[in-house]
Amino acid sequence: MRSESFLVPGDRERYDEIFRLERLVEHYYKGEGPAVFVGYCRRQSGRQCFVKFSGSAAIDPVSGDVFAFGVETE
Repeated sequence: MRSESFLVPGDRERYDEIFRLERLVEHYYKGEGPAVFVGYCRRQSGRQCFVKFSGSAAIDPVSGDVFAFGVETE
């Protein structure tokens, strides 16, 4: 999450739960699409807005390393 996106209380906890690495890996193994969450944020400038967060994981078949990808769209 970008450092200038401050989720309001309640939304931050939900974000943390949805985008836990273990949960993203579960999505990967089930063949599901990315995890998605829309939250209400306050920017450093004081402006408030809704932000859509998407996240997914991938596993390197050779090394077994886990890669997490995230996208944030206002």
